[in-house]
Amino acid sequence: MLQVDRAANQTGGSAPGFDPARRAVTICLGALTLVGVWASPSPLAVLASGIASIFLVISLWRPGELPVLLLPVYVQFIAVALKPITTAFTNTPLDDLADFDANLVPAALFGLAGLAALAFGLRIGAGNARVLADDATIEGWSFGRILGVTLIAILIGHALDLVAERAGGARQIVLASSGIKWVGLFALAYSALRMRRGLRWLVLIVAIELVLGMSGFFSEFRVVLFVLLAAAIAAAQWPWQPGPIITIAVGAVLALSLAVFWSAVKAPYRDFLNQGTGAQVVLQPLDERLAFLVDEAIKFDGRQFALGYELLLARVSYIDFLATTMERVPEALPHEDGALLGAAVLHVLTPRILFPDKPELPSDTLLTAHYTGLENAIRADANTSISIGYLGELYIDFGVSGALVAVFLMGLACGRGYRAIRDYPRTPMLFNYGLCMMVALALSSFETSLIKVVGSFAMVLASALVLQRLMWPALLSSRSVRASNRRSFGGGTEP
Repeated sequence: MLQVDRAANQTGGSAPGFDPARRAVTICLGALTLVGVWASPSPLAVLASGIASIFLVISLWRPGELPVLLLPVYVQFIAVALKPITTAFTNTPLDDLADFDANLVPAALFGLAGLAALAFGLRIGAGNARVLADDATIEGWSFGRILGVTLIAILIGHALDLVAERAGGARQIVLASSGIKWVGLFALAYSALRMRRGLRWLVLIVAIELVLGMSGFFSEFRVVLFVLLAAAIAAAQWPWQPGPIITIAVGAVLALSLAVFWSAVKAPYRDFLNQGTGAQVVLQPLDERLAFLVDEAIKFDGRQFALGYELLLARVSYIDFLATTMERVPEALPHEDGALLGAAVLHVLTPRILFPDKPELPSDTLLTAHYTGLENAIRADANTSISIGYLGELYIDFGVSGALVAVFLMGLACGRGYRAIRDYPRTPMLFNYGLCMMVALALSSFETSLIKVVGSFAMVLASALVLQRLMWPALLSSRSVRASNRRSFGGGTEP
């Protein structure tokens, strides 16, 4: 049975200070904020964006811990702050960037405050790690052994994806458990970059995952790059070593390039996948899907890149629906006093495997059309599910102050779940953080509806706990796992 010696380096309730890397990033963000405030015609929104970005770094990047929670919440930050930041580059007032006739400044400030409340709740809920990550070792583990375990995890994840299609009422549970492939990818990427071993294996596996992600109906390739970037950031050491930094740079450029390409070809590709039915289904074999994408890549030119980039920016920024909702509620529609949150909680407490007659989730698009009053604009895109976002729905329930309290409590609960995974003493810390990455992915979308955020996090957390307590002991050998000062897991050499 796996055992971990947690006697060494207990951090307890000590107050961790700044480390050099976090200090450098914070100083850069502060300097960029000052420049942006000077250059923007909407300085308040830019200032609030800069302050929020620094607060997220301070809250979610703690010395001695891998910053697994930082990147998911920062993805949400981009969705809120993109248009305020754009004002500094284009010299355009924020309200002139609105997609609809709505005031974006209150929505931007509220969105940033909501993310700060979420990060604060996560920080308190997660607490300080019981053992410093840099002191975690896997005694006697070679890179080959880590590679074998992570490959098995990735294969199990893909097998569960296939099983989910035939799992009936257990489909969501099986899909959540398939996140074990992201645990394997995170652990492999982190180990390869820290040990400086097996980079060819890492490149091969990432390439395969990208191909599989691009071939589906949804842009799952983003998750692959997201996990890779998170592992590279976690693996980076101060003074920064070239391997993780190069990986971060290449991953960021690749993520942007693929996102632009996907934005440009998404509509015709989905029509090809569903054969014009409008349903979110894949009706084409893999070889024909890949041939379609290769053909589109060959034809991709500067004009399409510009179109894809414009569509990507419009898709990533997500405060317009929040702005229109805040202007319509409570002026035209009353607050719901917790009805939407209550429905989300009830949905989690009644899993379909136990309640097969449970009704399907309400349409996000219809809900958004109702509360924003933008029926014609929203329903024009019949094949897309459009949500206000979880923060907007909390606003509909409770108003500004109530929504901030609610999102803080959500962060607190999520942080406690994260802590239960991170500090479990009977599996290697490397895989604990991989499971933390799996859980954190549920917090990476600002535009997701409240019922889906609550349901997804609860399901993924439950699956992660089962994987950690039951499946990992079957994958790992009985050799002991110790936390030790004698040999650092991230020391850059193979044990």
